[in-house]
Amino acid sequence: MAEAELTDAEKLAAAEAAMLAAAEAAKAARLPSAVAAVTLLESDEAQTLLALLQAAVAASVDDLPRALGTQAAEGTKQMLQRIVTSFESGLTAAQARVVTLQPSPSSPPAPDLAPVT
Repeated sequence: MAEAELTDAEKLAAAEAAMLAAAEAAKAARLPSAVAAVTLLESDEAQTLLALLQAAVAASVDDLPRALGTQAAEGTKQMLQRIVTSFESGLTAAQARVVTLQPSPSSPPAPDLAPVT
């Protein structure tokens, strides 16, 4: 006996389910790396380094202010401040990445697509 051929809606539902499963598998594979980055940036050692950099920025007198958008030499204060800003934004981005890589909540079953008669 020949199997009944799937409708277009059934084929679409199967394809969407396969894509969702593949996306979840990809997220699961990436999550450990993102967690490791956050763990590193939140570690006591990294936070100590950040505090030392912030103190160095506060103590620096090598400040070469320049007009916004101009290419020129920069002082040590600006260089250290860029490092601090990059560190802080990197940690925020890594934390957000961990959140986006969490498993998706199970979606409710798709509604029955049979026509109403």
